[in-house]
Amino acid sequence: MKKEKTVGKDPTGLRFEFGYLGEELTADQRWHMPARFILARKNRIKLRAAGQDYTLADGDLLLVWPGESFEIISVPKKGALALQFAANIITECEDICTVYHYLNTVRLLDDNQADLRDKLTELMLRSYKCAGEQELFYATKVRRDVMQMLIDIALVARENSLNAQNIEVLYRNSGSKMEKACNYIIANCDKRITQAEVAGVVGVSTFYFSRLFRQYTGKSFNDFLNEHRINKALMLLSNRRISIQDVAISSGFQSISNFNKVFKKHVGCSPNEYRKLHEIKGSK
Repeated sequence: MKKEKTVGKDPTGLRFEFGYLGEELTADQRWHMPARFILARKNRIKLRAAGQDYTLADGDLLLVWPGESFEIISVPKKGALALQFAANIITECEDICTVYHYLNTVRLLDDNQADLRDKLTELMLRSYKCAGEQELFYATKVRRDVMQMLIDIALVARENSLNAQNIEVLYRNSGSKMEKACNYIIANCDKRITQAEVAGVVGVSTFYFSRLFRQYTGKSFNDFLNEHRINKALMLLSNRRISIQDVAISSGFQSISNFNKVFKKHVGCSPNEYRKLHEIKGSK
C-alpha cells in the first residue's frame, strides 16, 4: 500500500490531503471521521458512501461527510481525485455548524447541480495544483479554498433543510431565533447550559423551543449540545498534556463518568482509547 501524501499542515494542526483513490489514498481513515470530496476523472467510478452505492461519470463530484461509511468498489487508475480532510475543519466553523446536520443533503453533484459542482470543482483543482507545486503559503491557500467550498455547500444545505421540512412559516417567524440558539449553544457548549436558558435567550417558552429546535436541527437539545461538546473534546484529546478529566471539564461535562458514556456513544470508543489510536495514526 502506498503511503498517503499529506499536502499541507497549518499551525492549528488541521490537515488536508489530495490523491487518487486506490493509489495515494485508500478507503482507510487517516483521521477520526474524515470528510472526502471525490472528483471523477473517468467514467464508471463505483463507490459506496453512507450505505448507498454510487456510479460516477467523468466530472461528477461525490461528497462524503464525517462519520459516514465509505468504500471503494471499482476505480480505474487515475479515475477519481480525492480531497480528504479532518472533521474538525468543519466543526470549528461555528456558523456552518448551525446546518451541520444537513450537509449530507448535498451528496452527488452531477449535471443536475452543475452550478455548485462547477464552483467546487474549480476550487478543488486549484487547491490540488497549488498543493502539488507547493506554492508559497500553499497550506493557507488550500485552507482558504476548502473554506469557500464549505460556505457554498452550507448555503445549499441550509436551503435544502428548509425545503425538506416545509417550514417556510417557521423560518419566517422563528428561523432566525433557532439560528441564534444554535450559535449560542455552540459558543457555550463548554459551560453548564440548559434548554430553558437557551429558550430564554431567544425569547420563547421552553416547550415551544423544544419543538422548534428539534424541527429545525433534526436533533434534541441534549443531543445537539453533547455532539458539540464531543467535537471540542476531540480537539483537546490531541494534546497529550491535558488529562482526560480536564478534557471532560473543559468540554462542558460535569463528571468523568458521563463524559465517558457520551463519548463512547458518539465516537464508538473511550476517550483513552481514542487518544491512543490518534497517537498511533499520527506516528505513521
